[in-house]
Amino acid sequence: MTEEKPFTGKLALVTGASRGIGAATAEALAAAGAHVILVARTATALEEVEERINAAGGSATIAPLDLSLGDSIRKLAEAIGGRWDALHVLMLNAAMLGSLTPVEHIDGAEFVRLLQLNLVANQALIAAFDPLLRKADKAEVVALTSSVGATPRAYW
Repeated sequence: MTEEKPFTGKLALVTGASRGIGAATAEALAAAGAHVILVARTATALEEVEERINAAGGSATIAPLDLSLGDSIRKLAEAIGGRWDALHVLMLNAAMLGSLTPVEHIDGAEFVRLLQLNLVANQALIAAFDPLLRKADKAEVVALTSSVGATPRAYW
């Protein structure tokens, strides 16, 4: 008797999938049967995650891109929509910490980059993938955040 995997036949997209929590989540989704789209800036790191997924019997597609650049998210959604019928899991994991410093020392350009990736890109991902998520029988959007929201620390 074979064990049914809960995500068999499902498509999942994980941002920040090149390392850490994103890579571990992508590998877990693939082990549970999902085909996982791995999104991050570093192609070589994504290839390593893809290789681990394939070696474990899963399947993945890499999509190296910077989520904070231009209309990269829209183009990614169009490419995925041209290949797959629905998106079942959208995992919003990509983020950047930035400098931990008093507000008066924050570099304005760095702050804009942080807002672009940590806030604007997530809104753009949800908006761009909404049509594919709506085509899924049961779609899940999961957004990760830091424990600092519950346990504040200085300069965070």
